[in-house]
Amino acid sequence: MNSELVDTASEIVRDPQILINLVSKRVKQLNTGRAPFIKAVPGMGAADIALTEIITGKIIPKGIEIFPLPEVLKKQAAVAKANKKKAKEAAAAERAEAEAAEEVESAEEEVAAE
Repeated sequence: MNSELVDTASEIVRDPQILINLVSKRVKQLNTGRAPFIKAVPGMGAADIALTEIITGKIIPKGIEIFPLPEVLKKQAAVAKANKKKAKEAAAAERAEAEAAEEVESAEEEVAAE
């Protein structure tokens, strides 16, 4: 679990017990097959996804006061930007891996043809 996400989410949901219950309930949903409300980056655990959903406002707890402070809103934007960057990097790494596999396969076919 990413401590930065915990810190940012705790600025929004200030009661630690409510935050823990909110995250654990969402983690349970994600682990039983529910789709995330955000684009998950490879390597993100269910707790990180739940915290990011809280930070980005995709999950809004009912019946409690939340604090979307200007600095929290800036952090939300930074988290979203970082997740987008990680997703792009993961996609680029996947493409590079696929290209390398194709090159190896091509080389193996050339050797077999000889």
